[in-house]
Amino acid sequence: VPIAITAFNARELESLRARDLADVSAAVPNMLMVPATGAGDVNISIRGLRGITGRSSGGAVGVYVDGVYQANLQTLNVGVVDFERIEVLKGPQGTLFGRDTIGGAVNITTKKPGTILSGRILAEYGNFNSRKLNASIDVPIIDNIVSARFTAQQEWEDGYVFNRFDGSKLGSKDRFNGRVQLYYTPSDQWDFRLNYSHLETDDIPATGEPLNNFQGDTIPYTTTINGKVSRKVNGESLSLSANYEFMSGYSLTSISSFNHTTDRVTQDTDFTSAAHLYEIFSGQGKEYSQEVRLTSPALDDFDYMIGGYFFRNVNDKLDVYEVDVDPYLQSLGFLPGYPFPETL
Repeated sequence: VPIAITAFNARELESLRARDLADVSAAVPNMLMVPATGAGDVNISIRGLRGITGRSSGGAVGVYVDGVYQANLQTLNVGVVDFERIEVLKGPQGTLFGRDTIGGAVNITTKKPGTILSGRILAEYGNFNSRKLNASIDVPIIDNIVSARFTAQQEWEDGYVFNRFDGSKLGSKDRFNGRVQLYYTPSDQWDFRLNYSHLETDDIPATGEPLNNFQGDTIPYTTTINGKVSRKVNGESLSLSANYEFMSGYSLTSISSFNHTTDRVTQDTDFTSAAHLYEIFSGQGKEYSQEVRLTSPALDDFDYMIGGYFFRNVNDKLDVYEVDVDPYLQSLGFLPGYPFPETL
């Protein structure tokens, strides 16, 4: 059965100048990725299929990094750091990929440690004082047996939306992504890959204005809010993959992983200079997974795969809503403390 797929190798990703998965989605037909909702959750849609945004609900498009399923919605918009290739598979992929893939799957493969001492540094500068530094280095430890790779990326960008209330800028970015890998090949049949990654996000998201122009304006890229807006995410993941190639052509693969993420999102939900409504979303998530599979060699009639998969996802969430109706009622003409109808 033909598979509808869009793929990018490392050189093509570099030519796209993509900073994160949302940038990549702009180059994929029938794929849409909204960077973050009000609660900081990220959702992906392919061919119009998307999941219900929420920490307790699954999506319609699964994201996999080096074979590890990424369940936390706050970290789906991964930075394009040290990627070997990205494959976007469209249509149901539940047979091979599993849960949350009724719309499709995004399969990301990172670069393995090299056997030759080499490194690279990349610096970029752009509009709104946008800066990005990317550095990577391959370090052979034991020739052709053990090697390591270290990668780090730091990104800054000033805001582009002016807040007339206090003169601050919204839409700024401060993000860090780092990865450490160890690659061990004791023989031609065995290989082990230990992968640790860490990310930090400290953004000030852009916000909107009331559509009815109540305490709003018609000036582009300006707003008037009195509440603090922020999005902070910290995440770390650890995975170990092991592969064994039998002389008969069969291959045995094991992938073990652990992910931990904490996040906090604050926003002024009334989008005005009055203290009507302020929201704080915070939480943390832990993911444990173990996969074992046996893959047959390429046969004339058919190929097959046998395996098992364990996954556990634990989420803690706290939503706080601060509501003050007095300023809103006063704006409608009610005096402070004046009783108002229950049907208002």
